[in-house]
Amino acid sequence: AAAAPAPAAAPATLEEDIQKIVDAKVEEKLQQKKNSTPGGEDRKMPLFDLAKELSLDDAAQAKVAVIANTVKKEIFDIIKTPRVDGTNLADELLTAFTSGETAAVQKVFGKLFTDKIPGTDTPYVTAVARVQEKANQGLKQTMGADAFGKYQGMNLKPENIETGFDPWLDYLQQKGK
Repeated sequence: AAAAPAPAAAPATLEEDIQKIVDAKVEEKLQQKKNSTPGGEDRKMPLFDLAKELSLDDAAQAKVAVIANTVKKEIFDIIKTPRVDGTNLADELLTAFTSGETAAVQKVFGKLFTDKIPGTDTPYVTAVARVQEKANQGLKQTMGADAFGKYQGMNLKPENIETGFDPWLDYLQQKGK
């Protein structure tokens, strides 16, 4: 008879444990969403594969490459804007990434949403969104409405079209890291 209360207690504990796991997962997903930025856990695709999937001719493929490279450079330049003290967010991001500490990376990514570009009233995330929108307009014009509609369904940001150009890699090499 002494064992009878234990089974009744177990489901409540199990339910609490499940709720804790669900809460933790929800929090984790919210953090990922809050911290997702260009270069984060975004989908990437080589230009060749994109062109094949969207049936782009060589001329359109070349224009898409120019647009993708331009958006990469413009976003990088925004993040590299020097502060009054000479530091910049790009260096902070690289330091955080190379540290391997997730918390450090999340903290710096948070600045993309909270900090303003030095010398402006514009948050980094707003400027990046404008650059992405301009790139998407160019992609729509280049691809045509049908192909652009398919592209939008791919969940691929213009800066994640892989062309071989990577301003971050070039910057790292210049810094000798």
